[in-house]
Amino acid sequence: MTVFRAGRVTGEVETTKTNTQELANLMVGRKVALTTEFAPGKPRAEVAMEVIELKLAGASSSSRHKLSNVSASVKRGESLV
Repeated sequence: MTVFRAGRVTGEVETTKTNTQELANLMVGRKVALTTEFAPGKPRAEVAMEVIELKLAGASSSSRHKLSNVSASVKRGESLV
């Protein structure tokens, strides 16, 4: 496997004799942390965003909705996926 960075070869390794850490280091040009740990967020009681009865009309002019009456609230420190 040949690794390029900025148009130049930064290293060549055999696929079976390397690992993700070595490849990442060659790609970036320095030691890379492949894992990160974050303390869990602590949601607060304060609502940061709220949607009430959201509707999204379809592409046609019919009365059908692609979304209908969707409600959600997100507090500070939370993620809505």
